[in-house]
Amino acid sequence: MPGYEKISRWDNNHYQLAWECESDRLLVMMPFGTETFEGTKRSQQEVLAIWDTILPTLKPVE
Repeated sequence: MPGYEKISRWDNNHYQLAWECESDRLLVMMPFGTETFEGTKRSQQEVLAIWDTILPTLKPVE
């Protein structure tokens, strides 16, 4: 699926991962640790591994 990924990290344990198409339309968003003050207990390597596992499985919905 053509597009690009945006990865944001703040306060060490909060991540926002997004996949957008060429027209800057958001297709997928996956937050980690954004619902709590402490953030996620997962390491950065775990978060990126999960994202890298899920991203290739995405298919456009018509």
